[in-house]
This record gives sequence, C-alpha cells and structure tokens, in this order.
Amino acid sequence: MSLRPSNYFAGRLFRFFGAAFYVPFLGYFVNDAELAKSILKDTDHFSLNEAGGLGSLISELWGDTPTLLSMDGEEHKRVKFALLARFKEEVLEQTVGDELRLLSDNLTKQLKDGEAVDVAQYIRIYTNRITSKLLGVNETNEAELLKISNLVTEVMGCIDLKYRTFTPANRQKAQRCVKELKVIAKRYYNNPSLDSNSLIRQLKKLGYSDEKTYGFIAMFLIAGTVTVSSTFPRLIALLIDTKSFDELKSNPQLLDGAIEEGLRYITPGPILLHGVKASTTISGRKFKAGRRVVILLYNILHSDRYTPKAQLFDITRSQNPDIQGLWFGVGPHFCMGSVLAKLEIRTLLKSLIEVDGDLIITKREFRKVGIYPSYERLIVSLK
Repeated sequence: MSLRPSNYFAGRLFRFFGAAFYVPFLGYFVNDAELAKSILKDTDHFSLNEAGGLGSLISELWGDTPTLLSMDGEEHKRVKFALLARFKEEVLEQTVGDELRLLSDNLTKQLKDGEAVDVAQYIRIYTNRITSKLLGVNETNEAELLKISNLVTEVMGCIDLKYRTFTPANRQKAQRCVKELKVIAKRYYNNPSLDSNSLIRQLKKLGYSDEKTYGFIAMFLIAGTVTVSSTFPRLIALLIDTKSFDELKSNPQLLDGAIEEGLRYITPGPILLHGVKASTTISGRKFKAGRRVVILLYNILHSDRYTPKAQLFDITRSQNPDIQGLWFGVGPHFCMGSVLAKLEIRTLLKSLIEVDGDLIITKREFRKVGIYPSYERLIVSLK
C-alpha cells in the first residue's frame, strides 16, 4: 500500500475491521466503496482542507496560494469547469496527440535498435513533457523534467499517516522541495511563448496573479507526474511477470481492459485523505468534526466483495461499476486528468504491443522514497 511496510500491513489488517471504524489520534478508516463515495460527494460535511486532508497538507506548504486540491466551493467549481474542456479526449488528441505518439515511437525505436530502456525513468520524463506542453511550455529539457519528478516524489514522501500534519523534519524537507518547485513554476508562468490556449493562459484569464498561479502550476506538475509514472512501469512489469503481455499482443482489443484492470490492481494512490468539516451520520455511522478520514482505497479495490478473486490480475476481467474509476476519485475532486492519464498509458502500451519480439525485464529496483509505490528503475529490452 505504500513504501512503508508497516503502513501496508496495518492497512491490510484494517480490512477485517468492517466498513468503517475509528482509531484514536489517527482518524476514521473506510473500507466500503459506497460509504467512501458518499464521503467524497458530501462537501457539506467532508473536505480535503480539514483535519489532515490532502488539501490542508498542501496549504501548509503553499500558504494561501490556491491549488485545485486546496480549494473548495464555488471558486473550485469556477476554475475546474473553466479548465475541464482542455482535458476532453478529442481536445487532448489535438493538443498533445502528436507529442504522445512521437514519444511512444521513440521508446519503441530504442527497443528495436537493441537498446535496453529504463521505462521508469522514461515515463517520468514523458509525463512531465506532456504536462508542460499543456501548461504552455514547449521548450523543456530532460534534466529539469527528471528534477520535477524527483521533487514531487520527495514532497509526497513527507506525508506520514501517523500524523495529521508534517513532522518538523518532514515539513522542512518538503518546504525545500516546494521552494524549488516555485522557482520552476515562476519560470513556466513567465515563459514568453505560452500558447493562447495553454492552462497558464486560462488561469491568467480567470484573474489569477503570478503568485496565485504558481500553486496551480506546481499542482499540475505533481498530478501530471504521480499517477502515470507510478502506474506504467508497474503495469509493464505485471504484464510481463504474469505472461499477460503475450495475451495482449495476440488480442489487442483487450488493451483498454488491461489498463482498467491495471489501475484497479496497482491502485496508484492507495489512500485518500479527507477531514470531517461538520459532524454527520452516514448509514448509521457517526463522523465527528475535526477528525481525519482515511479511505483505504487499496482495500476496497482488492476486496472479493467487489471483485471476484480480487488478488488475481486478469486483463479479461469486466470491472465492477460500483468501484470502476474509483482510483481517480469521485465527486467535486474527481481527477480531471484521468482521461489524459489513460491516454498516455494507452498510447505507450499500444506501441509496445505492436513491436515484434518478446519484452523482457533485465533489471528492476523499487523506489525507496515517496508515498506511491513505484520503480526507481525498470530496465526492459527485446529478446
């Protein structure tokens, strides 16, 4: 469930404690999909900005600089709906489709030329290049894109579930990373060649000043990096390790199903952090204001209650509509980049299954920092 084994084993143990329960000092833990969705949709009583929710943690680092995760209410709706059109699949195809295919072709060319490729590093560069392009910045270099990814990993790794806030040491570390991200965000904001339809231009049109926009830029870089860069190498490893890659090559129409099953099985964001804004009762369960809510998404998506033989990775599986897409959230804070994330994964994976030869893993190394499980290196080649 995380890079911290104690968190993983505690989280898996908690699945036996029922749909929801309270642990003193830690908060409410939720193992039930319907209850989780009710909480995520109920903005009157629950918020990301309360009691150690993800939004409140972001605000601790960024101050009053808004981000889509630290905003609530009408302003959040106004910004999100103004930007949402940029994340429709047909629009993404027009704006970044060629770039996606170019990067995918480059990956397969390296493999066809007999090179061993570190897909973990490649995807970190790939996702940040696409996010930068959407923000309006076309001129990027690999060193900076990798730096952004590493800064994001360091920041997310400073979150400790034992505390509703950052420990002094983790806050200091996270603030150092945020300071560097702000420098990059400032440079992005002031890029002289911003496209008129870029996300930064859209934020300017909404009336946000440079200082107010830096948080948005950094949040897009964080959100644009974490999910895909965590998921894609693990999906490739799963497909190879389970021999499902061969099945996918011989049956390409399973591609979308493989991606959905991969997102369910991998669960890139294993937990969702909210807080109770106002006391309430849902399905007979009381939630008191000021307490944290930890939605154990990993447990929900790996429960036989929702998915038969849930511990089995099966690319032919039809997803249960009660949980499908839950890995991207529900309600006002549903990830508007979900379409982009799946488009990035689909474009890369489609290129790989069309390459002649067997894809093999020659070396793998897990990341030792961060909160989202991932590979530090996953080196693949063609046999």
